[in-house]
Amino acid sequence: MKIGDLVTAEHTLFGAEFTEGLIGIVVDTDVNMWGEEVVPTGISVLWSTGDVDTLYEDEIDMLNEA
Repeated sequence: MKIGDLVTAEHTLFGAEFTEGLIGIVVDTDVNMWGEEVVPTGISVLWSTGDVDTLYEDEIDMLNEA
């Protein structure tokens, strides 16, 4: 994934404030989760609600490439 990609939540995530089907745009990639590099990488998403969340790349689906 790259900055500007249109994404959606793959499924409802435990503890997250959004639900499946919410649409967002990737605003940052290769985010180090927990202060270290991990696989899959972290992706920051600006959701249509105005919230920004950092999720693992495998927790979101790409709808459209930038």
